[in-house]
Amino acid sequence: MTIFAADKVAKVRELRLGTGRTSPRPVHASGTRHGCLAHYRECLRLLEQRLPDSRLVGELRAELGKAARDR
Repeated sequence: MTIFAADKVAKVRELRLGTGRTSPRPVHASGTRHGCLAHYRECLRLLEQRLPDSRLVGELRAELGKAARDR
């Protein structure tokens, strides 16, 4: 779960900053920024249940907040 959380933090940062490398598959089935962010919010809900005291969960929450403001 810790690796999962770290991956999601990195992916949201890439999405937010536009630094992700091009992938042949979209991050989320919708392929849209909104769809990706919705997916990461679901991941955050899961991680809040499984790793409630993890620093990475807090980082993911903060990155998603920044991404929401960046729209």
